[in-house]
Amino acid sequence: MPQIRLSVSGMNSRAGLRAVTARLRDVPGVRTVLADRAAGVVVVSGPVTAAEVVAVFDGTDHQAVVLTDGGRFTSS
Repeated sequence: MPQIRLSVSGMNSRAGLRAVTARLRDVPGVRTVLADRAAGVVVVSGPVTAAEVVAVFDGTDHQAVVLTDGGRFTSS
């Protein structure tokens, strides 16, 4: 199953972690979301693109940067 690794800002609290993972779970096609709060890294798996995953953070307090190969997308 394809995986996308993201660095996501604002996950240093439990509330921030919940907000980030909830947004990612709502993306159609996302099957799993694994988050490392201390590292600020999230791994998403499922048939989704990096652009789709990063787009859920547009207009939020969180910024996501793709850490995997295959293109670099950042949220605004």
